[in-house]
Parts: sequence; C-alpha cells; structure tokens
Amino acid sequence: LLLLKIDSDTELNEHQSRLLTDHSELLASMIHISQFFKHKLRNVQYEERATIARELHDSIAQSLSYLKIQASRLQSMINNDKQSQDNNLVQVDLGVQELREGISIAYRHLRELLTTFRLTMGGNSFAQAIESSIKEFEKRCSIVFELDNRLPDGALSVAEEMQLLHIMREALSNVVRHSHAQYTKVTLLNVDNGISMSVEDDGIGLAPAGDRENHHGLIIMQERTRSIGGTLELEEREEKGTRVTVSFQNNKNSKANS
Repeated sequence: LLLLKIDSDTELNEHQSRLLTDHSELLASMIHISQFFKHKLRNVQYEERATIARELHDSIAQSLSYLKIQASRLQSMINNDKQSQDNNLVQVDLGVQELREGISIAYRHLRELLTTFRLTMGGNSFAQAIESSIKEFEKRCSIVFELDNRLPDGALSVAEEMQLLHIMREALSNVVRHSHAQYTKVTLLNVDNGISMSVEDDGIGLAPAGDRENHHGLIIMQERTRSIGGTLELEEREEKGTRVTVSFQNNKNSKANS
C-alpha cells in the first residue's frame, strides 16, 4: 500500500500520475523479486536437508539397526550359558544391556530426525509440519491435543523451524510415553520481539532424575535450544503436569539465516 500525502485542493496532472504509477510498479517488482529469492533460498535449504535425510536413512539408520540385532544375539548367548555365569560374565551382560539401551536411544532419535526432515520436506510451510506432527502423535494415544500457533508464515529461518520442530516432537514423545496425560497444548507466540513455544500437559509431572532416557532427551532439547540462541525451561504446572518452554530472539535476518 503506497500512501501519497498532498493538499486537498491539489490535482495531479497526467505526468505526475504516470510517475506515481511507474514508481508503484517498480516497488511492487522489487518486493516480488525479494520474496521470490527468499522462497528459492528456502527451497534450496530444504532440498539440502532432504539429501542429508536420505543419506542418514541409507547408512546410519541401517547400521544402528544391525548393531541392535547383534547386541540382542550376544546377550541371548550370554544368558543361555548358565554353567559359566561368573562375575566377569555378569559384567559383560550388564555392558551388553547398556550397549542395547544406548543403541535404542540413538536409533529413536535418528528416526525422529528423519521424520522431522520428511515433514518439512513434504509440508508447504512450518505451520503444516507442526500440524502434521501433532496429528501423528494423536494417532498413537488417547490424549487430546490442542494447537495455538500465532506465528505468521515465514516468521522463522529454516534453521529455527527445524530446531523448534525437533524440540516439540521430543517433548510430545515424552508426554505420550511417560506423562499419563489426558490433555496437551502446544503454543507458539511472538513475545517481546522474540519467539516462545510451550508444550504443557496435565500428567503426573516431571520424570525421576534417574531416568536415563528422559535425561538424554532433555540434553538433546537443551542443545537444540542453545543452537538457536534460546533458553529452555522445564517446570511443573501449578494445576498438575509439566510445561516445557523454549524462548529465543528471532534471528531470521542474522547470522543463523546466512
């Protein structure tokens, strides 16, 4: 919208009107070109991530799956050898169990990574990827999910979109697996020239500190939050349940986007 301030008794002649029209068309063309190249850049970034996702699936995912099978076979062989169960054998068995747990955690996070890549590749926008994720989790359980997304399209850089999507999926995964909740709400807002995303539920509250898998997932969420210059808060709600909140300044036009 181009506004022209003139005196009420002033009339534009043909030359002035034409000049304004040309000026408006030039500004419109500049805006269009800017949006075009911005859209093209995002497509290039998405295509790059799609390539990485394919490589991860074809190499690391299959290798982890193979190692998991081999660890299971090894543990079965140890358990079947009841005649020679001395202290060393027990220690080996414990080591194999820890190996299986570590591989399982790594494999689960890799699957989440691949799923997130595919969501952002298949969806036309970040908002659609968020909605698709929530619908996916709805199919896994009987929890009622609510989404309040007040971020406009294009408000975030591609890097910020990817990290927020990862964090939200990890938080929802913890809700589904551990919270025993009946209701979960995801909220995305513009606050104080920054971005805030929260995932809150009405479940049993924070998991025990000794839960290694939950601890590992929390570390991953913290690292992802730090990568976009944000802070992550994990707290119990006053009513009941847990709230995970991620806050950061919008770095869309800063170094992160470059």
